[in-house]
Amino acid sequence: MKGEERWHRVKTKVAVAAIKGEETTNQIASRFGIHPGQVSQWKRQMRDNAPLVFERSRKRDKEQQALLDKLYKEIGQLKVERDFLARISKGHGRAGKCQDKQESPVCSFRHQQELFVLQPQAEALQEGSVPHEGN
Repeated sequence: MKGEERWHRVKTKVAVAAIKGEETTNQIASRFGIHPGQVSQWKRQMRDNAPLVFERSRKRDKEQQALLDKLYKEIGQLKVERDFLARISKGHGRAGKCQDKQESPVCSFRHQQELFVLQPQAEALQEGSVPHEGN
């Protein structure tokens, strides 16, 4: 345990003992080897700052929830992208081999571009969500 952290624990123990009131300030100071004025000061600091402990935990909870929301949103986006890429890659086998063209074992860049750009538009037309030209 670091020295500073240990010192914070001692200060907390002194302040709690003073707040409990089971011992006099002089008894607490003697037990911990500090000046009685320090006991009173730490007691006052503990009383003044106690509400901050709960405010910080609420703030921390809000920050953690915001981070979780952001991560879940990112996961959702990645799932949508994965599903989209899986859908447009239908008809393609392993290592870029084209399954819907017999003349070439490997899809050309042009054919991949057509699948990527035109397939979602064709699916939308089939579903009737994109208006036809000339209507």
